[in-house]
Amino acid sequence: MADSMAGAQAGTNQKARIVQLIWERYGAEEEHPFKNDTASAVFRCPRNQKWFAVLLRIPKARLGLAGNAPAEILDLKCDPILVSSLQRGSRAFLRPTT
Repeated sequence: MADSMAGAQAGTNQKARIVQLIWERYGAEEEHPFKNDTASAVFRCPRNQKWFAVLLRIPKARLGLAGNAPAEILDLKCDPILVSSLQRGSRAFLRPTT
């Protein structure tokens, strides 16, 4: 976990908190499968190795926001019923998957 956290600490405090929470709650370490993008991370379920979260850095313009500065986003796989509870009180771009 120490190597994993070192990568998170290079980013924002929020990213470090998310990585720590995922480790503590689910026992999943961050993976960096994208050769040219070490800031992004994938998290897989330890039981079946299916991904459930991806931390990405993308240009704000791709989210319809002003500017081209990077935005850190968290793409979560979750039950569509949870989407509304996740959206409450947050600045979120939510898109339920089918």
